[in-house]
Amino acid sequence: MSALRSLAFFMITAGLVFPRAGTSRQSDFPKLTGPYLGQKPPGVTPEIFAPGIVSSSEALEYGMAFTPDGREIYFNRSGTGVMVCALTDSGWTAPIKAPFLEKCKGGAVHIMYDGKRLLLNRYPEAHRLKEGEPGGIWSLLKKDADWGNPIFLIKDGMRATSTRDGAIYTTDISGRKEGKDEGIIAKYIPSDSGYQRAVDPGGGVNTESSEAHPFIAPDESYIIFDSSRPGMKGKGDLYFSFRFADGSWSRAFNAAVLNTAEADWCATVSPDGKYLFFTRNGTGNGDIYWVDAKIIEELRPKE
Repeated sequence: MSALRSLAFFMITAGLVFPRAGTSRQSDFPKLTGPYLGQKPPGVTPEIFAPGIVSSSEALEYGMAFTPDGREIYFNRSGTGVMVCALTDSGWTAPIKAPFLEKCKGGAVHIMYDGKRLLLNRYPEAHRLKEGEPGGIWSLLKKDADWGNPIFLIKDGMRATSTRDGAIYTTDISGRKEGKDEGIIAKYIPSDSGYQRAVDPGGGVNTESSEAHPFIAPDESYIIFDSSRPGMKGKGDLYFSFRFADGSWSRAFNAAVLNTAEADWCATVSPDGKYLFFTRNGTGNGDIYWVDAKIIEELRPKE
């Protein structure tokens, strides 16, 4: 199994075992206002996002997610789980363990674009599922100012994102039950019974290599995913594919401006479309980086 696939699958199925990173008490937390924890926006060179706040030196952070209004930021921290920061009238709160974890263990959060449904991974080995509960993508529905009880959606899914019309893209890891180094980017669409498998993206998205952690554009015009395939720069690279007017997908473009000799993976684009976030790590600990999202258009093939 490749280094990147081993890392990702280990974190989902075996639990998070890296050292716990400390977080500031709210009383000691600096006053931060404005979008994105008040951080100075990056240019076209990736920078660590919110060092010492989101990105720590003691743990691995990954899986950025936002509410549609950008006023809540979620991410995973090894040894702790899902963390959340919220923008209040007095500024941003310090990262705390997401309250919904008290009733629903899980990871790799995504908030759907109506703001009413939260998606996350849940697997027996890592998230204490009850006997008989299937591993995969579960959802929590918004209930007042809180998230409700977990509802099962998609079997064997890992890290889901969605389009504005409610289609879900995730990694189908069912082949890994047989010991295969296999991940497939899968598409699901709403149905009367929940979600049903649609036609998976083709073109350069799904190959003989293993693909994982997709981010689908809200309008389904492009997808970002990570893969370990011939020609990559590091232990795992980020790739882009663009959807044509006829619904077909372009070849995959290696995001050379983002990829390094380390593992670069688990991308997210902010709800306003301005910034791209991803994780970079090589030997255990890793940080969340961000970069101006205009690089996406620079990679888009000319018609």
